[in-house]
Amino acid sequence: MANSIGIALSGGGFRAAAFHLGVLKRLHELGILHQASRISTVSGGSITGGLYAVRCCQKGDGSPGSYPIDALIEEMKPLLTIGFRRKALTADWKSSLRTAASYVGIGKRVHRVSAALDKTLFDGAMLCDLPPWLIINATNVLTGKAWRFYHDRAGDFLIGATDKTESILLADAVTASAAFPLFVEPLPFQTRWQDLRGDLLDERWQKPPQDGTGFYSRWRSDFGESSGAVNVPLADGGLYDNEGIEGLRSARVSHLIFSSTAPPDSAPTSTGKVRTYKRLIDIMHSRLGMLTRKLAHETTHGTHPNTARIRLLEIANELANDGKNEIAEELRQLSAVGWPPRGPQFEAYAPIIMNKQDLAKDVYASFDPPIHIAPENRGLNPRLVDALSRTRTDLDSFEPYLINLLISQAYFLTDAHIRLSMPELRKDENVPFCDWATERIREANANEASTLKKLEREAAVQMIHGRTSS
Repeated sequence: MANSIGIALSGGGFRAAAFHLGVLKRLHELGILHQASRISTVSGGSITGGLYAVRCCQKGDGSPGSYPIDALIEEMKPLLTIGFRRKALTADWKSSLRTAASYVGIGKRVHRVSAALDKTLFDGAMLCDLPPWLIINATNVLTGKAWRFYHDRAGDFLIGATDKTESILLADAVTASAAFPLFVEPLPFQTRWQDLRGDLLDERWQKPPQDGTGFYSRWRSDFGESSGAVNVPLADGGLYDNEGIEGLRSARVSHLIFSSTAPPDSAPTSTGKVRTYKRLIDIMHSRLGMLTRKLAHETTHGTHPNTARIRLLEIANELANDGKNEIAEELRQLSAVGWPPRGPQFEAYAPIIMNKQDLAKDVYASFDPPIHIAPENRGLNPRLVDALSRTRTDLDSFEPYLINLLISQAYFLTDAHIRLSMPELRKDENVPFCDWATERIREANANEASTLKKLEREAAVQMIHGRTSS
């Protein structure tokens, strides 16, 4: 059976948006991005993934890999350096006044964020303009479940789905996915109860209705309506799955590649209210991320469980024919362990996690057989990996050197983990490395002390005040 490749781009604000660019760049060079059947995005990952998907349709042939990643990087860099949050919410005294009023229920910040994203990146693109391989993940505050935006429908498995995607702005979908609490309120998705249909839910939601009659769910029966207007509050997709992995389980991909900007363990530096609330959200994101990564590990096998079960039964029958009935019966019993499997399985997964230092410490050289990676291709040294992982995750302006480091570090991590976990996907073992990424990493490591100070300064920028300019 042919490989089915899924790529997940995690949440994490502009830090994630930049990091994922490096992942996509190396996957493109390795010939793997062209083979992807699904890309699932959350929050900051939805900014990068959403723009990339719509550009593949506008300037490519609509397939993954049909728009150059170098062009995507150049298009994304201005957004990452303009101080987007400040521009959207506090660009002048009128904006600041409207933002302050929104905290007491007068107006909404989320609409101005969506409008700014649309003006800066998406230029009026609608959800229906996306290719079928993109999944944008948000969280439905009403049901507490994952809300998914596809090119042809949007919804969750409890409330139903709508196919009116020609009237849904791509900027609204991305803003909903990135609607981080404290930054903006949930996006009110305006629709009608009668347009949220159970019969539009298919295998992409993993838990569709048991029949085809349009029955919604017990939740819909208890809390929903049959008709009339409704505003569905949609918040940060990271509140449900900050890695975007669940959408790929539903898509039943065989190979999972996930790019995660999960931060390392840390202690809060302040007891102020805003810092405390943000810390609580960070803990939740971290915990959910750990659980979904663990689930990916537990549901990854070199062969599908059903294939293994069938082969065990075949061996049991062969043994029984040879008169070894006791052993045959034991194998039959073992074949039932863990069956049926808990949802779709992965054959292999490649975890590209920003805070991991295994590559920097050359851990793979001790494997059996060893995997030797040249020093110049191991990315940042351990101290700088830790410092980079602690930079903030909001939508404030990032310095160009930080954007370059995030892209470059992701680039080398991607190459190493594909070589480690999915060598069969590489079409060419000798794909050269980008000189630009190599030089950025070399400079940072050679000037460790000054780089460390810069990264610590980036981590210290406060969420509320932000930076006035790049």
